[in-house]
Amino acid sequence: MILRPARPEEYDAIATLWYHSWMSIGIDNETDLPLADLIVRLRSEVSNGWQLFVSETDGTLTGMLALKPPDHLDQLFVAPGYKGQGIGRALLAFARTELKSDIRLWAAAENGLARAWYEREGFVETGRDFVTKNRRKRVHYVWRRRSGT
Repeated sequence: MILRPARPEEYDAIATLWYHSWMSIGIDNETDLPLADLIVRLRSEVSNGWQLFVSETDGTLTGMLALKPPDHLDQLFVAPGYKGQGIGRALLAFARTELKSDIRLWAAAENGLARAWYEREGFVETGRDFVTKNRRKRVHYVWRRRSGT
């Protein structure tokens, strides 16, 4: 597996990975998060400052990571067929090297698997809110960088 910056010609494929990974969680249906919307959003987010990276295994995109420096991990998704193989952990380790400060993120409150994973990885809940636009409760987290890490 390699981790590298995403290329513009891959954006549609990355949005498709994002979509299928989100759908595999089982807390939404395709009418709540249309693929066409994610394709548009991904391009818009990159234009507005996302640093977008992918993991690739044997020529196949297996994960995506979107960072908003200086401290925000915005998206981390692994393709459904590649979950449980350490790709998420590798993407998170990469995020920790790229973002030089404490790392902040949010997760959908209903996404218990992701929330438990982030907590095992040292993230601590800092608050909750409700996003009216997508009618979703979010849990906010922070990972505190210790001096020297």
